[in-house]
Amino acid sequence: MKLLILGGTIFLGRHIIAEALKRHHEVWVFNRGKSGPRPESACQVISGDRENHDDLKKLSAMKFDAIIDTCGYVPRVVRMGLELLRDAAPHYVFASTISVYAHAIPGSDETASVMTLDNPQSEDVQKDYGGLKALCESEIRKHFPSANTIVRLGFLVGPYDRIYRFPYWLERLSAGGKVIAPGEPSDLFQLVDIRDAAAWMVLSAEKKIIGDFNLTGHARPMGDLLDTCNQVLGTKAQLIWLPRAFLTDQGVSGFDGIPYNISDIDRGSVQQNIQKALASGLTFRSLPETVLDTSAWLKKEGFSTKGKIGVKINAGISRTRELEVLHHYHLINNLPF
Repeated sequence: MKLLILGGTIFLGRHIIAEALKRHHEVWVFNRGKSGPRPESACQVISGDRENHDDLKKLSAMKFDAIIDTCGYVPRVVRMGLELLRDAAPHYVFASTISVYAHAIPGSDETASVMTLDNPQSEDVQKDYGGLKALCESEIRKHFPSANTIVRLGFLVGPYDRIYRFPYWLERLSAGGKVIAPGEPSDLFQLVDIRDAAAWMVLSAEKKIIGDFNLTGHARPMGDLLDTCNQVLGTKAQLIWLPRAFLTDQGVSGFDGIPYNISDIDRGSVQQNIQKALASGLTFRSLPETVLDTSAWLKKEGFSTKGKIGVKINAGISRTRELEVLHHYHLINNLPF
């Protein structure tokens, strides 16, 4: 197949390119070339900005078997690309998000209602991420009405991650000592290895799998997730489970404090129904493999936030602040520390 990949080469795009090449596809990449490493030499690279009409026009006369869009955040920008590329390929695969859903209901599937925006003209991705992605989905359905694959991605983890969530946990557990864990060990949580997500997205292009799909992992207890990380890393960190209400009172959130500290009202977002994707060929590697590979990458290259991403997330509580919160919790509950 001849595939066109729209987007950078930092995380999702990087792994989609690698997977497509592994499957011996002809890969063309269109991006600015600013936020990630240059694609592998086996790729054909067209430099350009998807917000620039003339840059996109370079692609309009070309023919591909499918387009995989990894970086559509603003409906206006996505629409411009679709208008120019509607005849360039018979199939469009779009990286969306489980954040499009209006309500976080455990076990909900792809038929659940999506967000609407009070101001559909908004381009504030930080504030209106889910609603804007939902509008982008609508644009794709208009331009590729019978040939679109909408991939609603959950928490992505794995090598080359540029959001300090899963890397935070691996580095924090490796450091040992008393570690704050949010909520209860039994709280269910979903994540998916980026390489498994990339493999399914390439598969969807190969087999022309059409429709909306929740693409994340099986729900597992948060305690199982962190215990597995501890065991695989060979560390002896002591997990101290603190109530989310207490963490909220202390100003410790999941975005700028402790990753995966999901509020009660949003917990359904990490308990999504993924049966449709599973029935369409989604498979998973083991969690220990993900932990080992991500840890090896972190040790070799170190974490970096270099590169533009759709939403800025400053996750990761400092060790000093973590100790303060732990000490305060033990103090008010008359517990030894």
